Amino acid sequence: MVIESGATMKEAMVAARHSTPGLTLNTYGRARIDRLAELAEKAGEAIFSESTKSAQRQELKKAAGAGNCCARTTSDTGKLVAEEGFEPTTRGL
Repeated sequence: MVIESGATMKEAMVAARHSTPGLTLNTYGRARIDRLAELAEKAGEAIFSESTKSAQRQELKKAAGAGNCCARTTSDTGKLVAEEGFEPTTRGL
């Protein structure tokens, strides 16, 4: 309970008069089921939140036209590339 109350490992060691962290944890350390359930919930929320953020970033990229970041439109036709291609072919050579 000392560690759960916010004590550092060193503080818990001194309070118990132990010389090593292993001695303190092996003697007094417990995994409580209610704390494990709470940790699992928090981890699930973090994972869900991150996957939601990632999906939102993908949607924003699509909406902003990130897939067409380098394409240019021609002002007269509105097409991404003119009929000739990126550079017009030289005729008559």
